[in-house]
Amino acid sequence: MTKRGHHPRESTGEAGSTFPLWKDGDPPVGLYVHVPFCRAICTYCAFAKGEYESGRAEMWLAALENEVRFRAATTWRGRPVVDTVFLGGGTPSTLSPGQWRRLGRLLSDGFDLNPETEFTSEANPESFSPDIAGVMREAGVNRVSFGAQSMDPQELRMLGRIHGRGEIAEAVTVARRAGMESVSLDLMYGLPHQTRKVFRNTLTAILDLAPDHLSAYCLGLEPGTSLANDVESGALPRPDDDLARDLYELLLEKAGSRGFEQYEISSFARSGHACRHNTRYWTRSDYLALGPSAHGLLANHTWANPAPLEKWAAVYTGVGSAPKPRVVPGPEARFEWVFLNLRL
Repeated sequence: MTKRGHHPRESTGEAGSTFPLWKDGDPPVGLYVHVPFCRAICTYCAFAKGEYESGRAEMWLAALENEVRFRAATTWRGRPVVDTVFLGGGTPSTLSPGQWRRLGRLLSDGFDLNPETEFTSEANPESFSPDIAGVMREAGVNRVSFGAQSMDPQELRMLGRIHGRGEIAEAVTVARRAGMESVSLDLMYGLPHQTRKVFRNTLTAILDLAPDHLSAYCLGLEPGTSLANDVESGALPRPDDDLARDLYELLLEKAGSRGFEQYEISSFARSGHACRHNTRYWTRSDYLALGPSAHGLLANHTWANPAPLEKWAAVYTGVGSAPKPRVVPGPEARFEWVFLNLRL
Protein backbone atom coordinates (compact mmCIF):
# COMPACT_ATOMS: atom_id res chain seq x y z
CA MET A 1 0.00 0.00 0.00
CA THR A 2 1.45 3.36 -1.06
CA LYS A 3 0.45 6.72 0.36
CA ARG A 4 0.85 10.27 -0.71
CA GLY A 5 3.88 11.95 0.85
CA HIS A 6 6.18 8.94 0.83
CA HIS A 7 9.17 8.73 -1.44
CA PRO A 8 8.94 6.59 -4.58
CA ARG A 9 12.12 4.78 -3.51
CA GLU A 10 10.51 3.12 -0.47
CA SER A 11 12.41 -0.03 0.47
CA THR A 12 10.87 -3.43 1.11
CA GLY A 13 13.89 -5.03 2.77
CA GLU A 14 17.27 -4.27 4.31
CA ALA A 15 18.99 -5.02 1.03
CA GLY A 16 16.94 -2.29 -0.62
CA SER A 17 17.83 0.42 1.89
CA THR A 18 19.42 3.48 0.32
CA PHE A 19 21.11 6.28 2.22
CA PRO A 20 20.74 9.18 2.53
CA LEU A 21 16.98 8.84 2.93
CA TRP A 22 16.44 12.53 2.04
CA LYS A 23 18.46 14.67 -0.35
CA ASP A 24 18.08 18.05 -2.02
CA GLY A 25 15.04 18.12 -4.26
CA ASP A 26 13.03 15.59 -2.27
CA PRO A 27 9.56 16.54 -0.94
CA PRO A 28 9.21 18.52 2.33
CA VAL A 29 9.09 16.60 5.60
CA GLY A 30 8.01 17.28 9.16
CA LEU A 31 10.30 17.72 12.16
CA TYR A 32 9.65 16.73 15.78
CA VAL A 33 11.97 17.93 18.56
CA HIS A 34 11.60 16.56 22.10
CA VAL A 35 12.27 19.05 24.90
CA PRO A 36 12.48 16.92 28.07
CA PHE A 37 12.05 19.57 30.78
CA CYS A 38 9.18 20.69 33.02
CA ARG A 39 8.86 22.95 36.03
CA ALA A 40 6.92 20.21 37.80
CA ILE A 41 6.11 16.59 36.98
CA CYS A 42 2.42 15.92 36.41
CA THR A 43 0.92 12.94 38.20
CA TYR A 44 -0.40 11.29 35.02
CA CYS A 45 2.55 11.79 32.66
CA ALA A 46 4.81 8.95 31.53
CA PHE A 47 6.72 10.86 28.84
CA ALA A 48 10.51 11.19 28.94
CA LYS A 49 11.09 14.33 30.99
CA GLY A 50 12.62 15.77 34.16
CA GLU A 51 12.55 18.98 36.14
CA TYR A 52 14.23 21.90 34.41
CA GLU A 53 17.80 22.77 35.36
CA SER A 54 19.76 25.29 33.30
CA GLY A 55 22.87 23.11 33.10
CA ARG A 56 20.92 20.08 31.89
CA ALA A 57 19.15 22.23 29.29
CA GLU A 58 22.53 23.44 28.01
CA MET A 59 23.69 19.81 27.78
CA TRP A 60 20.53 18.99 25.82
CA LEU A 61 21.18 21.83 23.36
CA ALA A 62 24.78 20.73 22.80
CA ALA A 63 23.69 17.14 22.20
CA LEU A 64 20.93 18.33 19.87
CA GLU A 65 23.54 20.11 17.76
CA ASN A 66 25.54 16.87 17.67
CA GLU A 67 22.48 14.89 16.62
CA VAL A 68 21.70 17.28 13.75
CA ARG A 69 25.29 16.98 12.48
CA PHE A 70 25.20 13.18 12.81
CA ARG A 71 21.89 12.81 10.98
CA ALA A 72 22.96 15.25 8.25
CA ALA A 73 25.95 12.98 7.60
CA THR A 74 24.14 9.63 7.82
CA THR A 75 20.38 9.91 7.37
CA TRP A 76 19.73 12.97 5.23
CA ARG A 77 21.84 15.23 3.04
CA GLY A 78 21.86 19.01 3.04
CA ARG A 79 19.17 21.02 4.81
CA PRO A 80 15.87 19.14 4.57
CA VAL A 81 12.92 21.27 3.53
CA VAL A 82 10.60 21.22 6.53
CA ASP A 83 6.99 22.38 6.24
CA THR A 84 5.86 21.43 9.77
CA VAL A 85 7.77 21.63 13.06
CA PHE A 86 6.52 20.44 16.45
CA LEU A 87 8.38 21.05 19.71
CA GLY A 88 6.97 18.75 22.38
CA GLY A 89 7.98 17.44 25.72
CA GLY A 90 8.18 18.10 28.47
CA THR A 91 7.45 21.78 28.33
CA PRO A 92 9.41 23.80 25.78
CA SER A 93 8.33 27.07 27.40
CA THR A 94 10.52 26.24 30.43
CA LEU A 95 13.64 27.04 28.37
CA SER A 96 15.25 30.42 29.04
CA PRO A 97 15.14 33.20 26.41
CA GLY A 98 18.83 32.61 25.64
CA GLN A 99 18.24 28.89 25.20
CA TRP A 100 15.32 29.60 22.89
CA ARG A 101 17.53 31.83 20.74
CA ARG A 102 20.17 29.10 20.55
CA LEU A 103 17.50 26.55 19.62
CA GLY A 104 16.13 28.85 16.92
CA ARG A 105 19.59 29.25 15.36
CA LEU A 106 20.20 25.51 15.49
CA LEU A 107 16.96 24.75 13.64
CA SER A 108 17.39 27.48 11.00
CA ASP A 109 20.97 26.36 10.35
CA GLY A 110 20.10 22.68 10.06
CA PHE A 111 16.78 22.84 8.20
CA ASP A 112 15.14 24.81 5.42
CA LEU A 113 12.25 26.60 7.12
CA ASN A 114 10.16 29.34 5.56
CA PRO A 115 7.32 31.68 6.60
CA GLU A 116 4.77 29.10 5.43
CA THR A 117 6.13 26.42 7.77
CA GLU A 118 3.65 25.47 10.50
CA PHE A 119 5.83 25.78 13.61
CA THR A 120 4.17 24.55 16.81
CA SER A 121 5.49 24.60 20.35
CA GLU A 122 3.83 23.12 23.39
CA ALA A 123 3.72 25.38 26.45
CA ASN A 124 2.31 25.52 29.94
CA PRO A 125 0.45 28.61 31.16
CA GLU A 126 2.68 29.25 34.19
CA SER A 127 5.88 29.46 32.09
CA PHE A 128 4.50 31.39 29.11
CA SER A 129 5.62 34.95 29.77
CA PRO A 130 5.69 37.81 27.22
CA ASP A 131 9.49 37.40 27.04
CA ILE A 132 9.21 33.69 26.22
CA ALA A 133 6.42 34.34 23.72
CA GLY A 134 8.64 36.93 22.03
CA VAL A 135 11.67 34.67 21.65
CA MET A 136 9.44 31.85 20.45
CA ARG A 137 8.19 34.12 17.66
CA GLU A 138 11.78 35.11 16.86
CA ALA A 139 12.61 31.40 16.50
CA GLY A 140 9.72 30.97 14.04
CA VAL A 141 6.96 29.59 16.28
CA ASN A 142 3.56 30.59 14.89
CA ARG A 143 1.35 28.06 16.66
CA VAL A 144 1.28 27.39 20.41
CA SER A 145 -0.40 24.49 22.20
CA PHE A 146 -1.17 25.03 25.89
CA GLY A 147 -1.62 22.23 28.39
CA ALA A 148 -4.65 23.61 30.20
CA GLN A 149 -6.20 20.19 31.12
CA SER A 150 -8.90 21.55 33.44
CA MET A 151 -10.43 24.74 34.80
CA ASP A 152 -11.25 23.11 38.14
CA PRO A 153 -8.78 23.84 41.00
CA GLN A 154 -9.22 20.41 42.61
CA GLU A 155 -8.66 18.58 39.31
CA LEU A 156 -5.58 20.70 38.56
CA ARG A 157 -4.09 19.80 41.96
CA MET A 158 -4.86 16.10 41.45
CA LEU A 159 -3.12 16.22 38.06
CA GLY A 160 -0.06 17.93 39.51
CA ARG A 161 -0.60 21.08 37.46
CA ILE A 162 0.94 24.23 38.92
CA HIS A 163 -1.15 26.81 37.07
CA GLY A 164 -4.59 28.14 37.84
CA ARG A 165 -7.60 29.08 35.77
CA GLY A 166 -6.53 32.72 35.50
CA GLU A 167 -3.11 31.80 34.15
CA ILE A 168 -4.70 29.85 31.30
CA ALA A 169 -6.65 32.91 30.19
CA GLU A 170 -3.59 35.14 30.57
CA ALA A 171 -1.46 32.76 28.49
CA VAL A 172 -3.98 32.92 25.63
CA THR A 173 -3.89 36.74 25.78
CA VAL A 174 -0.07 36.77 25.75
CA ALA A 175 -0.03 34.43 22.75
CA ARG A 176 -2.42 36.63 20.80
CA ARG A 177 -0.41 39.77 21.60
CA ALA A 178 2.80 38.04 20.49
CA GLY A 179 1.28 37.34 17.07
CA MET A 180 0.74 33.59 17.31
CA GLU A 181 -1.37 32.60 14.33
CA SER A 182 -3.00 29.62 16.06
CA VAL A 183 -3.67 28.93 19.72
CA SER A 184 -4.57 25.42 20.88
CA LEU A 185 -5.77 24.28 24.30
CA ASP A 186 -5.57 20.74 25.73
CA LEU A 187 -8.06 19.37 28.21
CA MET A 188 -8.61 15.99 29.87
CA TYR A 189 -11.70 13.99 30.76
CA GLY A 190 -12.40 10.67 32.41
CA LEU A 191 -10.65 11.73 35.63
CA PRO A 192 -11.14 10.31 39.13
CA HIS A 193 -13.96 12.17 40.94
CA GLN A 194 -14.89 14.02 37.72
CA THR A 195 -18.55 14.87 37.27
CA ARG A 196 -20.54 15.92 34.24
CA LYS A 197 -21.11 19.36 35.79
CA VAL A 198 -17.40 19.98 36.45
CA PHE A 199 -16.41 18.88 32.94
CA ARG A 200 -19.16 20.99 31.37
CA ASN A 201 -17.90 24.03 33.30
CA THR A 202 -14.30 23.37 32.18
CA LEU A 203 -15.34 22.88 28.58
CA THR A 204 -17.45 26.04 28.55
CA ALA A 205 -14.63 28.10 30.09
CA ILE A 206 -12.12 26.71 27.60
CA LEU A 207 -14.37 27.44 24.63
CA ASP A 208 -15.07 30.95 25.96
CA LEU A 209 -11.35 31.70 25.50
CA ALA A 210 -11.95 31.29 21.75
CA PRO A 211 -9.01 29.00 20.91
CA ASP A 212 -8.40 28.08 17.28
CA HIS A 213 -7.83 24.43 18.13
CA LEU A 214 -8.87 22.05 20.90
CA SER A 215 -7.32 18.73 21.90
CA ALA A 216 -9.25 16.56 24.36
CA TYR A 217 -7.74 13.42 25.84
CA CYS A 218 -9.36 10.71 27.91
CA LEU A 219 -7.13 9.90 30.88
CA GLY A 220 -4.98 6.84 30.46
CA LEU A 221 -3.57 5.40 33.68
CA GLU A 222 0.07 4.91 32.74
CA PRO A 223 1.85 2.29 34.89
CA GLY A 224 4.37 3.78 37.28
CA THR A 225 2.84 7.25 37.41
CA SER A 226 1.74 8.56 40.79
CA LEU A 227 -1.86 8.97 39.61
CA ALA A 228 -2.02 5.33 38.47
CA ASN A 229 -0.48 4.24 41.78
CA ASP A 230 -3.11 6.20 43.72
CA VAL A 231 -5.90 4.53 41.77
CA GLU A 232 -4.39 1.07 42.22
CA SER A 233 -3.98 1.62 45.96
CA GLY A 234 -7.54 2.87 46.37
CA ALA A 235 -6.52 6.40 47.35
CA LEU A 236 -8.43 7.63 44.30
CA PRO A 237 -11.47 6.02 42.66
CA ARG A 238 -11.06 4.33 39.30
CA PRO A 239 -12.41 6.55 36.51
CA ASP A 240 -15.91 5.68 35.30
CA ASP A 241 -15.74 4.48 31.67
CA ASP A 242 -19.46 5.06 31.07
CA LEU A 243 -19.16 8.62 32.34
CA ALA A 244 -16.10 9.18 30.14
CA ARG A 245 -18.18 8.12 27.11
CA ASP A 246 -20.91 10.57 28.09
CA LEU A 247 -18.36 13.37 28.54
CA TYR A 248 -16.92 12.65 25.09
CA GLU A 249 -20.40 12.95 23.58
CA LEU A 250 -20.85 16.25 25.43
CA LEU A 251 -17.50 17.39 24.02
CA LEU A 252 -18.62 16.59 20.46
CA GLU A 253 -21.85 18.50 20.98
CA LYS A 254 -20.34 21.62 22.56
CA ALA A 255 -17.32 21.87 20.28
CA GLY A 256 -19.55 21.48 17.22
CA SER A 257 -21.91 24.19 18.43
CA ARG A 258 -18.95 26.60 18.70
CA GLY A 259 -17.82 26.07 15.12
CA PHE A 260 -15.15 23.41 15.65
CA GLU A 261 -14.74 20.57 13.18
CA GLN A 262 -13.49 17.23 14.48
CA TYR A 263 -10.73 15.94 12.21
CA GLU A 264 -9.20 13.28 14.47
CA ILE A 265 -10.43 11.32 17.49
CA SER A 266 -9.04 13.85 19.99
CA SER A 267 -8.65 16.95 17.79
CA PHE A 268 -11.02 19.80 16.91
CA ALA A 269 -10.23 22.90 14.89
CA ARG A 270 -11.78 26.01 13.44
CA SER A 271 -11.50 26.26 9.67
CA GLY A 272 -7.86 26.45 8.57
CA HIS A 273 -6.42 25.60 12.01
CA ALA A 274 -6.10 21.80 11.97
CA CYS A 275 -2.61 20.78 13.06
CA ARG A 276 -0.81 19.80 9.86
CA HIS A 277 2.09 18.26 11.77
CA ASN A 278 -0.05 15.89 13.83
CA THR A 279 -1.93 14.92 10.68
CA ARG A 280 1.40 13.61 9.37
CA TYR A 281 1.37 11.00 12.12
CA TRP A 282 -2.15 9.81 11.38
CA THR A 283 -1.43 9.54 7.62
CA ARG A 284 1.99 7.95 8.18
CA SER A 285 3.81 10.72 6.34
CA ASP A 286 7.52 11.46 6.67
CA TYR A 287 8.89 13.30 9.70
CA LEU A 288 12.33 13.67 11.19
CA ALA A 289 12.84 13.36 14.94
CA LEU A 290 15.40 14.80 17.33
CA GLY A 291 15.91 14.56 21.08
CA PRO A 292 15.57 11.90 23.77
CA SER A 293 12.80 9.33 23.13
CA ALA A 294 11.99 10.85 19.70
CA HIS A 295 10.85 8.48 16.92
CA GLY A 296 11.26 9.34 13.23
CA LEU A 297 9.86 7.98 9.96
CA LEU A 298 11.52 8.73 6.63
CA ALA A 299 11.20 6.89 3.30
CA ASN A 300 9.67 3.89 5.13
CA HIS A 301 12.59 3.74 7.57
CA THR A 302 12.11 4.36 11.28
CA TRP A 303 14.41 5.05 14.21
CA ALA A 304 13.94 5.60 17.94
CA ASN A 305 16.24 7.55 20.24
CA PRO A 306 17.05 6.43 23.80
CA ALA A 307 14.72 8.00 26.34
CA PRO A 308 17.06 8.93 29.23
CA LEU A 309 18.62 12.36 28.60
CA GLU A 310 22.15 11.28 29.50
CA LYS A 311 22.02 8.11 27.40
CA TRP A 312 20.67 9.98 24.38
CA ALA A 313 23.32 12.70 24.75
CA ALA A 314 26.06 10.10 25.06
CA VAL A 315 25.26 8.28 21.82
CA TYR A 316 25.51 11.53 19.86
CA THR A 317 28.87 12.38 21.39
CA GLY A 318 30.44 9.09 20.33
CA VAL A 319 29.77 7.07 23.49
CA GLY A 320 27.77 4.11 22.28
CA SER A 321 26.00 3.57 18.98
CA ALA A 322 23.39 5.96 17.66
CA PRO A 323 20.22 4.22 16.46
CA LYS A 324 20.26 3.45 12.75
CA PRO A 325 17.09 3.74 10.67
CA ARG A 326 15.58 0.33 9.92
CA VAL A 327 13.36 -0.41 6.98
CA VAL A 328 9.76 -1.16 7.94
CA PRO A 329 8.63 -4.49 6.41
CA GLY A 330 5.62 -4.31 4.12
CA PRO A 331 3.07 -6.05 6.42
CA GLU A 332 4.11 -3.86 9.37
CA ALA A 333 3.88 -0.69 7.26
CA ARG A 334 0.40 -1.62 6.00
CA PHE A 335 -0.80 -2.37 9.54
CA GLU A 336 0.53 0.98 10.79
CA TRP A 337 -1.12 2.81 7.90
CA VAL A 338 -4.50 1.27 8.71
CA PHE A 339 -4.55 1.78 12.48
CA LEU A 340 -3.18 5.32 12.25
CA ASN A 341 -5.70 6.37 9.60
CA LEU A 342 -8.50 4.97 11.74
CA ARG A 343 -7.92 7.94 14.07
CA LEU A 344 -9.15 10.30 11.36
